[in-house]
Amino acid sequence: MVPPIMLEMSQTGLHKKYDTSSWKTSMTGGASISTLIMKAVSERYDIKMVPSYGMTEFTPVSVNDNVQSFADSVGAMNVNVEMMIDNPITGKELKSGEDGEILVKGP
Repeated sequence: MVPPIMLEMSQTGLHKKYDTSSWKTSMTGGASISTLIMKAVSERYDIKMVPSYGMTEFTPVSVNDNVQSFADSVGAMNVNVEMMIDNPITGKELKSGEDGEILVKGP
């Protein structure tokens, strides 16, 4: 579910009109979204929200299935995926907290 749809779903009353009881989990990605909106959708529809980070060309690089840590992280790396943050000018790996370019390698 992309963030603009999530925003709409967090505000509309349509959830009272339809039976969504079979809906259990939804993955979100495509852009950042506030923790409040994710929690609102999760509670309104009684579903588990799973934020992810990835690329259409690649795969979900990481997922977060811990609702308590939505604001802190998009989760742990998926199996067989490697990531590093580098300085795009020097190509050298950066330390935690430094701004740089995300490099991802996977199957």
